[in-house]
Amino acid sequence: MHRISAWGTKIALLALAYVLAGWLGLALAIPPGYATGIFPPAGIALVCVLAFGDRAAAGVWLGSFILNAFVVGQASTPETLLVAAALGAGAACQALFGALLVRRSPGYPSSLSHVGDALRFVLRGGALACLVGATFGVTSLWLAGRIPLAAYGINWFTWWLGDT
Repeated sequence: MHRISAWGTKIALLALAYVLAGWLGLALAIPPGYATGIFPPAGIALVCVLAFGDRAAAGVWLGSFILNAFVVGQASTPETLLVAAALGAGAACQALFGALLVRRSPGYPSSLSHVGDALRFVLRGGALACLVGATFGVTSLWLAGRIPLAAYGINWFTWWLGDT
């Protein structure tokens, strides 16, 4: 029972950190309010999955779901909840993929005190992994009719840049 409550606490705290950092990051979002040039929760998610294991992705999903359903979408329709769930899945997959890439880096785990280690971390855990969240997120928004196809590219790039 103690193990379950410890994991529940970690997941809840990660979700809370995701929501709070996301709320701050989304203050800089481009319309309709999803893609932003600075999005700290992506880094928080990656570090937590690396530190606590893949099960921490549940907290990433929960935090992203809450952020997108209630802060951005205000949970007004079932469609809003479905979009928020899809965005949460993209965020969790991104954190898991980033952790996988970082764990497979030569010399992992590393203190990141060497330039090469730090660059590999940023490239794998940031630039490459964030292709997942940007693609999943913007495609979900487009399929839900939240953004037009003409705005796909700028939203995708802004999302990728913010998560990276």
